[in-house]
Order: sequence, then structure tokens, then C-alpha cells
Amino acid sequence: MSSSPAFKIYVIFHKFLVPECYETLSGEHIDKYVRFFAVNAKIPKQVPANLAPFIVQERELAWYDPFLQHNRFCESSAFFHVYKNPEQFLTGSPYIGFIHYDMLLKKEAIEFLEREIAAATEEVLFTQATLRARPHIAQIFPLAQWDQLVQLYNVIFKKNHTIHTILDKEIPLYHSFVIHRDTFHRMMFFAERAIPYMFEFLQFDTRHLPYHIERLHGVFLALQKEDGRPAKWIPIPGVIHQDRLKDGWQTPSAL
Repeated sequence: MSSSPAFKIYVIFHKFLVPECYETLSGEHIDKYVRFFAVNAKIPKQVPANLAPFIVQERELAWYDPFLQHNRFCESSAFFHVYKNPEQFLTGSPYIGFIHYDMLLKKEAIEFLEREIAAATEEVLFTQATLRARPHIAQIFPLAQWDQLVQLYNVIFKKNHTIHTILDKEIPLYHSFVIHRDTFHRMMFFAERAIPYMFEFLQFDTRHLPYHIERLHGVFLALQKEDGRPAKWIPIPGVIHQDRLKDGWQTPSAL
């Protein structure tokens, strides 16, 4: 029996996939490393025939919660469904990645990850985009409330940070990265406990929830970097956002 590949990348989509995003990948690359993660069962899917065998339907998973999409968890819905179905997603490949349907995934990204993961001696975070935290988290609710979430982090992981620990440092954004499954498990364990507080901070309104869950993951990963878990972040070449391919959000709460 063949061993599991070093990583799997899940391309999250709600409506369609575009073949040009994967045109430099061989069929073997896709079969071994890529799956297309379909969310939001109320939206019909448009999938090229050659990619159809590699679809994961969220609604067919053993643990499935349609209320995540209903409540605007957007791409975070895929994160939670992976986390809650560990036998399917978290027992084989040591690294798991997430990107969006409107990103090019090029051959160079696959080959880069093959090399870097083979050489890694500790947990590594492979990033698609990182940006300075302050302008991305000082919105909607104040820094004092972000600091409450950092205090929750401190309780869980027995640390002593404040939001200012990472405020002027970079955080990964856009829910697009390749992460060690142990880091992913810690991230989702924290998110599951932090999101109820965030919901209160948002006055029980889910309109801005996906934006803030994305930043919550970024803050968590930046705090983990401070703690050396993982200490090393590496940018991934060959994962390129294409804004022209983005769906126009014609369907409310689409992704």
C-alpha cells in the first residue's frame, strides 16, 4: 500500500472551478496533492469534467453542519469540516493546505512544497500572503476586545502575550496557507473557543464574521510564531490570486 503524500491542498469553492488555474499541473499532481472542497449546498456547482473525480462535497462528510454556511462562516466552513472529520483529513499527510478557487496553483508550488517539506525538521507554515496586523485587525471592534481573545490564548497555551505582542508584525491572511496538521489542530481548537466571544463582540451579527475569523487565525499563527510553534514561515511561490476570476457575490453569503 502506498504511503500518504507529504501534503494535501484543498481548493475551497462555492460555485465553480476554472481549469486555467491548474493548467500547469499534471494529472498525477492533482491526483496526489489536490482536492477541490465544495461548500454551500444550496448553490449549484459548475465543475470541469476532468476535475470532478477530485471533488470533496462538504455535505457528504460524516460530520456535517450546514449552519456554518448559513451563518456566513464562508471558507472557514471548510476549515471546521476538516477539523471535525480527522479520520478523513488529518491522519495521513502531515501537511494540509487551503487556497481559493480564484487562485492559480502552479507546478512550481507543488515542487517547492515537495522539496521544503522533505527537508523540514520541525513544523513550518507555508504562506500565500502576509500583511502587517494593525490595519487588518483594528476594525469593527476595538483592540481591547482583540486583547481578550489573546488572553484566552494565554489561558489555553499557558503564555503571557497581549495583542501588542503581534500588532506591528505580519499575520497570514486570506485563509490561504499550508500548515502542519498539529499546528492546524491547535489553531482550530483555539478558534472553536474564541469565535463565541467574537460573535458577542460583533453584537450577535454574522455579517463581518468571516472577515474576523480569517484575522483570528492570523493572530493565532502570529502568536504561535512568537512561541516557536512554528517559528519558521516560508512564502510559497506559484500560488497567485486572480481577482478577475472572483465570483461577484451574486448569491448572498455565497462562499
